[in-house]
Amino acid sequence: MKKKLTKILCIISILVISWSISHAQVNELWKTDLSGKVLWQQVTSFGNYFVCTNTEFAAFNPETGEKLWSNSQFANIANEQIEEMSGSPLVSITLGDVITLLDPFTGNIKFNSSQAGVADLKTKQVLYKANGILVAGKNMNRNPIMLMVDMATGKTVWQIEERFGRIVTLNELSDKELLIVTLFKNYKVNSQTGDIIWKNSISKEAEQLESMGAFGSLLQGVAEQAVADEDFVVNFYKHPSKDIFIIGAENKNESKSSSGKTMISYENNYIAFNIADGSRLWTEPIQMRGKLGDLAFYKDGIIILPNDGNRTKINFFDLETSTGKWGKKGRGISIKGGIYKHLKTENGILLMSQSGEKELSKLFKSGTRFNNI
Repeated sequence: MKKKLTKILCIISILVISWSISHAQVNELWKTDLSGKVLWQQVTSFGNYFVCTNTEFAAFNPETGEKLWSNSQFANIANEQIEEMSGSPLVSITLGDVITLLDPFTGNIKFNSSQAGVADLKTKQVLYKANGILVAGKNMNRNPIMLMVDMATGKTVWQIEERFGRIVTLNELSDKELLIVTLFKNYKVNSQTGDIIWKNSISKEAEQLESMGAFGSLLQGVAEQAVADEDFVVNFYKHPSKDIFIIGAENKNESKSSSGKTMISYENNYIAFNIADGSRLWTEPIQMRGKLGDLAFYKDGIIILPNDGNRTKINFFDLETSTGKWGKKGRGISIKGGIYKHLKTENGILLMSQSGEKELSKLFKSGTRFNNI
């Protein structure tokens, strides 16, 4: 009886506290008058508080309500026209064919594609090591152009009028060197001067197209146009101690079954390159079934960990020859589920996979599973 009474009293206490909170007076921290009709408001991942009206686009201090800056040029825009740049506090604003990069803390415009002479901007990425913004597209004459813009001043540091084609990924090797991966070539560029240190074909097929001269360039253009609207799943892996990098790319394949059902499968390819000159390490790429997953540099090779659902096959490859080392005839080891994490230990490498609601952890050493955890 005493326990029941205690429980009833606790419930009553909670109800009284809840009523008190709901009826307590709430004091506003600040308020401010806005010009025009409010269309939308947003808080960015960096804590910037934006308000867009039909007369201005402005930023406010969320703690005090102080207006930090205002820009009437971007009034009346839709929220979908504002994009946070990945890994950067800068925001990208799209107005028709013009893209503007803006500092949300000061309201300063760091880059305007039209003023920079870029008519069709395809790539924009902040390069923190180089303290710049790299943009690529076409100039007013519809010729390819790439620019490095100083992040502090917004001025163009250098520009290249090279036919890069479709840029897949950009990676800063250092504060002076930039790696550009395209559909057909890799480029190593001096990020301070814009000088091309080297450029090399990404595959034997791309090399053959280059040897065909003008006709090969035409075929490249057709291929790039065919995949112009496709998103590529590409990963970049740099060896922690050797002058080597690996590009992993995912390919999606669709086919029809006998009943007319659409079947989707994935395959991922890996190619290794020398950073010094861009040459390929292997004559042929490594091919694995499944979605593009993780890759672990381990001892004198690499462990490729794709995700092929419940039928994933993983393998350890020699870094110099790309020869498979695990499983029967080096064809890999089957594992339940897709690998979502790996961890190097003193005894080997710990792989964590997930199949449905089940999570499995397995320890591998020298290509042989020797312990289940």
